[in-house]
Amino acid sequence: MLADTVQLSVRPSVRKSGLLQAALPLPAGVHWQSGLLLQTNQCNTAGFTVPCEEGFDNVGQAVPAYSTWKPLETNRQVSCTALNGKGVEQFASDLMDATLDWSVGQELLTGYVTGNPNLQDSYNVTGNIFEGLTPTQAVGCLESYGATVGQGAQLWLHVSTGLVAYLAEANQLVADSSGQLWTVGGSKVVTSAGYDASHYGNNQFEAIYVTGDVWAATGPVEARHSVERGINRSDAWADQTSIAVFDPCLLAGAMTTIEKCTFVPEVP
Repeated sequence: MLADTVQLSVRPSVRKSGLLQAALPLPAGVHWQSGLLLQTNQCNTAGFTVPCEEGFDNVGQAVPAYSTWKPLETNRQVSCTALNGKGVEQFASDLMDATLDWSVGQELLTGYVTGNPNLQDSYNVTGNIFEGLTPTQAVGCLESYGATVGQGAQLWLHVSTGLVAYLAEANQLVADSSGQLWTVGGSKVVTSAGYDASHYGNNQFEAIYVTGDVWAATGPVEARHSVERGINRSDAWADQTSIAVFDPCLLAGAMTTIEKCTFVPEVP
């Protein structure tokens, strides 16, 4: 006699690298849940003076830059049998843990939901875009641009997951003891599942972007559930608010062309 089938609800594991892990935390006490007005002075031109020489001053007046950022709310829903009861809330929360970095990465890339400044502004707004480069050339151009505009500030390179292997093969990446990736030029490398690729014809266009520092924060997961025993169904919803910001004054992108990944279905 066969035993009854046992239902197993599996949870996805969370990526050990991503945008939220790499980003700097917002300062304590900053209430970002209603949005942020980010003030920076990173792109003010540095001044040079000869010490104690009279009548020589080209420092100029530092003018701060401002950018407005809205928070993002991510939602997940799951459905199970009514036997799961309140445990379905934990299932939805676990799905949120696995999804949030993808969601925040997509929004930082496109600004589609919030209208926030975003990485794709490098060609949609500012026109700071390099094209037709190999992955290694793209890193070189972006780091050169960032060093000039940022005047020596720490650079962050945002790299799609499809390009990491190419940069590693070209010996452009090193990992520190925590697993954080850096370029050989000293730029911090951020990868996110949300930094997806664009496909045209037989080519795959992967973008790399350079910014200054990136800050991020996440709120608590809020989960709730309902049970309909008449149809043996339990539903749960999980919501989480987050925000990721950078200084838009330092932003450029580079499009690289690599061979498109082709997926061949298995033949039974």
